[in-house]
Amino acid sequence: MRIRLLGPIAVERDGVPVNVGGPQQRRLLALLVLQRGRAVSAERVVDALWPDGDAPEGAARSMRTYMSRLRTVLPGISITTQPSGYVLDVN
Repeated sequence: MRIRLLGPIAVERDGVPVNVGGPQQRRLLALLVLQRGRAVSAERVVDALWPDGDAPEGAARSMRTYMSRLRTVLPGISITTQPSGYVLDVN
């Protein structure tokens, strides 16, 4: 699996483009890739998804939905939930 962050965020599996989803999911993926192997707190994820401080009511629930969708579209990537946050493991 190849993840590109320079320019448009893009993912390829065996040379085939993978639809990661909308802008929020792509932003979430970029954050996790940049911090791969380290826990990213839910608060930091929410701040990254809504950087202008305009997180909607239910932002935490939306963030968990984006995480779930990423796990679904990127089965070769492990995103684990730990007490300290979310950890991306790319092999």
